[in-house]
Parts: sequence; C-alpha cells; structure tokens
Amino acid sequence: MFALDSTSIRSARQLVHLIEDAIATGQCQPGERLPAVRELASLADLSPVTVSAAIRDLRQRGLLVTEGRRGTFVSTARAHPPSRLTIDRPAESVDLSSGHPDYTLLPALHDTPVSLPARPDSATRLAELEELFRQGFAADDVTAEHIVFTHGAMEAVGGLLRSALSQGDAVAVEDPGYPHAHLLVDLLGMRKTPIALDDEGISPESLRQAIRAGAKAVIITARSQNPTGVGTTPQRHAALHAIISEHPDLLVIEDDYLAYLTSAPLRTLTGITTRWACIRSLSKSHGPDLRFAALSADPVTADRLDRTLLITSGWIPRTMQELVLSLMTGQHTLHALRNAARTYDRRRHIFLQTLRRHGIPVTGTNTTGLHVWIPTDDEARLCTDLLAKHWSVAPGSLFRINSEPAIRVTTTCLLSDQAEALAADLAAIRAHSAMDIGCKAP
Repeated sequence: MFALDSTSIRSARQLVHLIEDAIATGQCQPGERLPAVRELASLADLSPVTVSAAIRDLRQRGLLVTEGRRGTFVSTARAHPPSRLTIDRPAESVDLSSGHPDYTLLPALHDTPVSLPARPDSATRLAELEELFRQGFAADDVTAEHIVFTHGAMEAVGGLLRSALSQGDAVAVEDPGYPHAHLLVDLLGMRKTPIALDDEGISPESLRQAIRAGAKAVIITARSQNPTGVGTTPQRHAALHAIISEHPDLLVIEDDYLAYLTSAPLRTLTGITTRWACIRSLSKSHGPDLRFAALSADPVTADRLDRTLLITSGWIPRTMQELVLSLMTGQHTLHALRNAARTYDRRRHIFLQTLRRHGIPVTGTNTTGLHVWIPTDDEARLCTDLLAKHWSVAPGSLFRINSEPAIRVTTTCLLSDQAEALAADLAAIRAHSAMDIGCKAP
C-alpha cells in the first residue's frame, strides 16, 4: 500500500493525483484492495465525502473498481495493457499468435471504386448500406429493424455498456474469451463475471450463476468463438434461451465477428430480452484496418447508442460508408470471401486432423473459425518451448479468467507442411514433459 502524507493532501483532486501516481509507479498493484473510505479519510485527514469523490473520479477513469461489500480495488486492467496482447517474438519465428487473417486472401481495396460525395452529408446513414446489413441480419433470424454503424466492434460494445450500465455493474463475459472485451469491461470500471464454456457453447449453469451474482449484461459469441472455436448447439441454444427469457432486463450483446467467413450457423440469443444487440464487424473478413461495424438492436438500445456515439467518436463519414458498400457488393469481394472461408476451413481442418494423429487433445469437436485451443498443464513453458522451435503461439492467460491453461494457435496462415511440423513438435514437447514428470516421481 502507498504511503499517505496528510500534510500534503487538502482536496479530492490531490488525493486522486496521489493514488494515480501510486498506481503508475507500482506502489499500488493491480487487484490490491484500498482501505475503506472512512479509514482512508482518517489516514489522509479528509472528510469521507471528499474521499468518496476521489474514489468516484478514479472509478470513472477505470483505475479503480468497486466490488460491492468486498471493497475498492486497483483495476486489473492496469496489469494487462493493450500492448500485452502483442506477443514478442523473434523475426524468424512463424507467427501463429496474432489472430490476424491471411492478408493475401483479403479483398483488394484497389478494385473498389469510391467517389467523394458532392456535398457534405456525413451525419446520415447510407440507406443502401443500411438495407444491405438489414438483409444480412434477417437472413440469420436476427431482428433487423434498427441498424447502427460504429468504428469497429469494440466501440459498439463500449458504447452499449456505457449507455445502459453504470460504474461497478457486473458484466458476464466468456471464459476463455476475447481479451479486448475483458479489458474493455475493466477500463469502463465495471466488473467481469466469467461464464464457462464447453463443447456445446456457454454453460447454462455458469450463465445462471453469473446472472444471480448480479450481471446486468452478457457479451457472447454464438459461433466460431475466440479463442476456442466453439459454437452454440441447438440443444444448448434452447437451454440458454430459457434462462435468458427469465431475465427480460438483461442486456444481451452478441459479437458475430466472423459472420462473413464462418461456415457455422448462427443460433442467435438476441431478441429474447427487451435490450439486445448483434454486432458484425469487417476486420477479419475485409481487412484489419477497416474499422467498421454494423449492429442490429432493439429501438431503445439503438437510440441510446446513436446518441452516445454522436457526442463521443461521432458518426461514420459518408465516404467510409460508400467504401464499405462498394467493397461488400463487388463481385471481386464476394469471390475473395468465399475463397478465404474455404481456405481457412481447410487449413484448420488439416491441423486438427494432424493433432489428433499425433495424440494431442484439443477443445471440442463442435468448432469452427480461425483458431485452435489446445489444453496444457503449463502454458508458459509450452509457449517457451515452441518459441525455441520458431513457433510463436498465444498463451491462454491472455484469454482466461478462471478457466484451465491452454494455448491458442491461429491457423489462418498455417500451411499443410507447417501443420505437420508443428504437431510433431508439440508431440515431442509433450513426450519430453511426461518424461520429466516421470523422472521426478518418487
């Protein structure tokens, strides 16, 4: 805990600066519990009202998280800055950690004609693009009356949470799940409540427990989940539907990030409650630098998000909308997406077959997507051993909260000969680790 010099603190602003400096310099560690308000007020020789104002300021900026009667803690997001999601690797290693698509399979932007509008008209949505997304959502049984455009999926998620929840509210997130979603909840000063996954999707009991624990929103991926690749089965969908229908005020956020590349059907969990949204982004399918997403939502949620975006990041420029429309409707794009989807499925399938042939277990048989999730007893050691053989994979710690150790292998660029070599190296490392354990046994 940091030291307090009451003679140098005269206001809430000075206390904010002191605690902020302590977090930045490491005197306050992520997850560390702060003294209660009255104790802190006594130490700082300030009134409880002044201390509460300082704590509220720090919570609003994502530096502290209050967890009900448990107290106030330094946000764990400080331990996982966004830069941590970029794996340090030697230049000669094969990158299977980043999660990026194969850039050679992306639609060519230079084949996409776009002209600047004759007059500024940026504050409106392009009707043709809105209709295109409306038809796409409707084809997957997502109610598509109200459409909103955002600068990417995470802006949509952040806007939805900010417009519907408050500091300290609980958000149910998949475990393992998308790390940026986990970080975003932390940075908004909200509490993550992990929900477990199995081969059929989200665990019903885990979701039920999260809601009982106070979760006011849930962020889910119904197909090709990152990092596991799991999709919701029909039986599991029915069970989850029944649970969610009992909680009409629950905000359901569905991140359908791989809509344009996955072969898995969407069994949506939106439209069950009064507040919901289904988000589709283009970064994996059309290009990581194309920061654009569209979401379908109930009218109140759509209106709240629209107003939130208008006073924060603003609207999507008309030129960007024209580009997206041209890109999504061009024949060259449709051909590129079909080719990419087939190629990704084939590369992933070959790797899974190769792993099974070498006796290496993977998570689930009901999986699709861009990654393979491989359980292990010691993910840090496995990542290190693989890096020594020039394979860069992502440690499961980036994605996990309470779930078991694993590694994530991105298969988008994994060629057949590489799949065989990687599986052989994994088998050799596993065999060597088993020998080490045997030697240490009494």
